[in-house]
Amino acid sequence: MLNYRETEILNNLIKGKKYTFKLISEEYGVSDRAARYYIDNIDYMLKILGYKVTERDRNTIFIEKNQNFKSLYEVLEKSGKLSVEDRKIILKLILFFDEKGLNITKICEELEVSRTTVKKDIKRLSSELEKEEIKLFYKNDKGYMLVGNTRELLIKKVELLEEVLIFLNGKNNLKVFKTHVLNYFYKYIKEESIENTKEFILEIKKMMQLNINEESYSKIFSYVLVLLNSHKVYENDRDMISRKFLVHTDEYAKIENILKKISGEKKLKSEVLIEITDLITGININNFKNNSFEDWINEELIIKKMISKVSKIVKIDLTRDEILYDGLLYHIKPAMYRIKNNISITNSVFKELILAKDPILDVVSQGVKEIERIFEMKFPEDEIALMGFHIKSSIERNTSEKTKRVILICGLGYGSSKVLEQSLKENYNLDIVDVLPYYLIEDFVPNYKNTDLILSTVELEDKYGIPVIKINPLLKEEDFILLSKYGIRKSSTKISMKKLIEVIENNTDIENRNKLVGDLKRELENKVIDDLSDVGAVLGKMLNYNNVKFLEKVEDWKEAIIEAGNILEKNGIVKKEYIKEMIKIVEKHGAYIVIEEGLAIPHAGISENVLKSGISLLVVKEKVFFPNGKGANIFLSFATIDKDNHLNIINDLFELVTKYGFIEKISQMSEYEELERYFRKELVC
Repeated sequence: MLNYRETEILNNLIKGKKYTFKLISEEYGVSDRAARYYIDNIDYMLKILGYKVTERDRNTIFIEKNQNFKSLYEVLEKSGKLSVEDRKIILKLILFFDEKGLNITKICEELEVSRTTVKKDIKRLSSELEKEEIKLFYKNDKGYMLVGNTRELLIKKVELLEEVLIFLNGKNNLKVFKTHVLNYFYKYIKEESIENTKEFILEIKKMMQLNINEESYSKIFSYVLVLLNSHKVYENDRDMISRKFLVHTDEYAKIENILKKISGEKKLKSEVLIEITDLITGININNFKNNSFEDWINEELIIKKMISKVSKIVKIDLTRDEILYDGLLYHIKPAMYRIKNNISITNSVFKELILAKDPILDVVSQGVKEIERIFEMKFPEDEIALMGFHIKSSIERNTSEKTKRVILICGLGYGSSKVLEQSLKENYNLDIVDVLPYYLIEDFVPNYKNTDLILSTVELEDKYGIPVIKINPLLKEEDFILLSKYGIRKSSTKISMKKLIEVIENNTDIENRNKLVGDLKRELENKVIDDLSDVGAVLGKMLNYNNVKFLEKVEDWKEAIIEAGNILEKNGIVKKEYIKEMIKIVEKHGAYIVIEEGLAIPHAGISENVLKSGISLLVVKEKVFFPNGKGANIFLSFATIDKDNHLNIINDLFELVTKYGFIEKISQMSEYEELERYFRKELVC
């Protein structure tokens, strides 16, 4: 957007007035540098609107008057105030293309509008984007950013560019874009990229004899332009796997050669080439008729619809089976490519389904009808059989009542391992055949036969012939999602031990409560949740003024363990050697004691260096980091003389962390009285 002075200078130039930089400086009382900046801005606007820029004859500045300035006058007339629509396009350009995010203070200054106005615009835009499952979130150090499905974000970028490009190409003469909008557009989309995109589409059309209709052209152009301006196309490797087969195709080689030639041998990212090849493959298949552009770019939607339809036919919910989704994701597009290029697949397993006339083939045929309609193609029997194999496996996974046999590998000590084992049993129907420390894996794992999975809290090589799943010591939502991919569903039939005992107590006299509880646990095993203990009762009783310490900072993790250990030693819990043992264990086995970001539990084994059971709590204002990058500012150190005490401490701590915000609340404390209030008021210990 031109400011008042620049607009006045341009109006005078159009009327025939001639300027010098000195004259501009004198008339407006500005420096020579500012005068040159005014002319640069005027030239920039003239250029993007398709007019000839100012000319120079020695020191004189003038403009070619033999031009039709009608549309320029319209722009100047409306350029004073940005409409809501103009501001919305600018905000979208920043949110979709600026990695630094949207800073309200900065945008208010640039657009010369109030914070209230921008906040209202953001609220409107947020509501609009939420319908597409794209959310605006605020990041302290950056400002507003977008989060959502990668494919959906990509499609929205394309739609935004398409809107601006239609104007630039003169397809919508009724719309007058503010120069300020175009300034932002050219800030993120370089003219060189626009020219390269035009040349690429022209070349690829000739080379591959593509039929690109006018309706599809603007979408294809915008999509290629987005890709050529992208630093990152895929959120993770999984997104790229389904398209990776394209690297070995003739189309990929042709596209790579054309783009190298256009960009002057500049090295292009493999993921950009793969995505452009995927686009050209889609054009080849049906030229994006039937509004199929979005379905091709975001195939996730059509696959989910297909799985939903199949679920209804077989009357089994397969929609949450991530393994099925991945199998179909990695198959659908390669299948379409094979069909287009008359390539057949041969696999004895899939052929057996055809020879046996398996009913699953008819189920799949019904499931793919919508995909066949959209892309105007027919899946042959061998491709139907391949999809049938995936769906049949999914049906077996989702109907099998067999309890999975699991080995649990822990980097933590005995107590922590037992708590994790209990948590898994409370949430799932699993047969945990053994709980092993990770240093015994090589010796023991090969001895177990018919094991379905290995669950591990530490990174393991996948070399045991069965799936290895890494989970957190404290189960999180991401763990539940990951386990569901392997057909392990959360149990919804667990019974609360506390409620069970209450019912029994209300209906009969109990002679020996402890014996009853023990018998119920033994008989019902994984069918009950052991929730009899009051959360916080163990730690609330063990912590006192003498074993809690608050510090501003410590030098490193070693000093933190020494400080926490010194409290144990001072209170007669351990000998000096126990502190050295705690440090040695971390040096040898890594930061396994950090069970959750912010919280470490330094401890060593039961030995002659433990005098009695006890704990210490050290809270440091500044977090310290371990060699693997994990950080902690809360150090709950303990020593026990038997496994029961060890287990009770860990079990209580895990409950506090997962259900009572222990880490967040303790981190904010600076004196013992606050800790005392936490246990007394919140947990009623």
